Amino acid sequence: MGNCDEVVSATSVYWNDNDTKKMDVRVRQVPGDDNALGHVKFVFPNKFNIYMHDTPARSLFAKNERSGSHGCIRLEHPEEFAEFVLAGDPAWTPDRIREAMASDTNRSVAVKRRLPVYIIYLTAFVRDGQLQFRDDVYGTDARAAARLGTPAADSGLDSAKRVLKGSLKS
Repeated sequence: MGNCDEVVSATSVYWNDNDTKKMDVRVRQVPGDDNALGHVKFVFPNKFNIYMHDTPARSLFAKNERSGSHGCIRLEHPEEFAEFVLAGDPAWTPDRIREAMASDTNRSVAVKRRLPVYIIYLTAFVRDGQLQFRDDVYGTDARAAARLGTPAADSGLDSAKRVLKGSLKS
């Protein structure tokens, strides 16, 4: 158990230990069709340990509400994403990517080019010229509003309403 690559029997671990920080064990699920992360996981540097991954639960992509994840990002088309990430690396052809993803062998692949990753969470946005709103499942809107403080007496909204009302009467 001191070596994180050493495979140990689950029965050799004292699972009732109350202090899990002292447990010198890492649990990993073997690659394959039943793996909760699917056939591929994309790890990128970030302080929250967020990563992108495939999923065996393909039905989740048909749902309108997709916040059932535990903080990571499920990819509907992981093969296409892998091709994008590995583009320009002649060693990784689309066929080799599919072959690697179908394998039961766990492997790490270093990306040779710098590829910035931006994760944006929005509860209001414009799509096709229409303002869209979504539920704030992570509660960030209330925290952002609290940081902004109390709006000014006339934040511009009152003035805009007066102008609109005046133009509708004409």
